Amino acid sequence: MDEPLFVSGPRVIVRSWRGRTPHNRAESYARHFMYVVLPRLQSLQGFAGGTLLRRAVGDETEFLVLTSWESMDAVKLFAGDTPDVAVVDADARALLSTFDTTVDHWSST
Repeated sequence: MDEPLFVSGPRVIVRSWRGRTPHNRAESYARHFMYVVLPRLQSLQGFAGGTLLRRAVGDETEFLVLTSWESMDAVKLFAGDTPDVAVVDADARALLSTFDTTVDHWSST
């Protein structure tokens, strides 16, 4: 039987969100995330990192955004008092065909 995996280190909160765009706008969204969204997040106290994942789904590209935070208080500095509501700026909305209006939060412990 496999041993359970235990992760050590500081506790983090991971915020997950998905959006889709036509393939021809995928690179534009990826650049927007890298050069606009990520620098904004990096300026916030408690932000611990971000990852942008993608996959082809039919005629669209689906993005999974994972951001890491030191605490839910840090998440609220970014998302406000309703942290389960997605924060999607106008430029991202213009590039995406669909996106989640809510997010999930995961704890490492």
